[in-house]
Amino acid sequence: MPDLTMSLLQAGYRVHYEDRALAYTEAPMNARGLMRQRFRWSFGILQAVWKHRIAFWRGGTLGWIALPNILIFPNAVAAGLAVH
Repeated sequence: MPDLTMSLLQAGYRVHYEDRALAYTEAPMNARGLMRQRFRWSFGILQAVWKHRIAFWRGGTLGWIALPNILIFPNAVAAGLAVH
């Protein structure tokens, strides 16, 4: 999903948050499955950021807000969890 959102932003569309949206998914059955899922998600996000890296230099919402947030926030959370 991050790749689709980044593509839409690069194409000049606006993306809005919808708090009434519903999504259905399958949950991992155990902690090992959860860790594998989180790793896949993190790797996928990094791939999407790499694919759209030119946006850092173009500016706009994607380059100045979205991509830096994607790179900083998960790492800050992971560092916080590692410390505690």
